[in-house]
Amino acid sequence: AYALVVSRCFTMRDGDTFAFVPFLDLAQHAESPVANFSSVPDGPLEKFELRALRAVPAGEEVTICYGEEYSSDRFFEQYGFVPADGCKRDAQLLRATLAAALAAGDVETSNAADSAPSLAGSVAGMQALMVAFGQVKQSTALASEARFEAILDVLADDDPLPPKALLAALRWRKGHDGGWGVEEDERLVGELEAQRGEGGTDLRPLAVLEFRLARARQLELTEQVLATLLEG
Repeated sequence: AYALVVSRCFTMRDGDTFAFVPFLDLAQHAESPVANFSSVPDGPLEKFELRALRAVPAGEEVTICYGEEYSSDRFFEQYGFVPADGCKRDAQLLRATLAAALAAGDVETSNAADSAPSLAGSVAGMQALMVAFGQVKQSTALASEARFEAILDVLADDDPLPPKALLAALRWRKGHDGGWGVEEDERLVGELEAQRGEGGTDLRPLAVLEFRLARARQLELTEQVLATLLEG
């Protein structure tokens, strides 16, 4: 199969493709995409390539999946939706939660941040984290590879957070917000989803709820994994 997608952009001299403006855009987003897209050098410029990941029958929609560098915040800001299974880059949300608890002067978070060890360089600690995720995965639908990668990122990257401090920060935020609200938001999303086919329905509240729900799922899963890791 052969397809041509013609596009225009303002500029990409600085490497930023945010200003990329499709002239003919036939590739919608999907969790399991039909094709991959990339930019490759073409003389002094760059060109975009769309490559099928499998044999595509005639008439089937060609879909793509955006890059792993996007967080839920950026997905929602730019495209108005969030991936159903979370984003690895939502590690930013976890770091922001710890920063907020410290800024608010939460004593338990501050004490843990000053004294609790991180998992960086600890083989036993990382193995225990994997076991904790496996245990939580058996009892909740929140668990996904992307959400666990976000947890792993903040606990084991170049600037690792102490798990005890992050757990304290999550519990501070949970108390401050009055809970995570996952079940209630899931109920509201279900109600709005049922109205999707009705004419004149404003779907913007649904998009906002799904965004809020995505963040809450990441926070709740992280709390469950860390509680299992640290408290059994």
